[in-house]
Amino acid sequence: MKYIATFYSHFFALKFSKEMKGIKNATLMPSPRELTTSCGTCCAFECENVDELIIDYNEVEKICQMK
Repeated sequence: MKYIATFYSHFFALKFSKEMKGIKNATLMPSPRELTTSCGTCCAFECENVDELIIDYNEVEKICQMK
């Protein structure tokens, strides 16, 4: 499944992307305005079960499944 993670700051988006590169196919991209206007950067990634990821949820604004 494909997901988009949004963040409160660009720093957290970069950090998340680096952590995900070794595990999943992660790509930084502009945040869709429908999801957030916080920092303007999000990370798209693929994952079977997002609940199994080790994520610091204080850094992530939200994770949405892509359609």
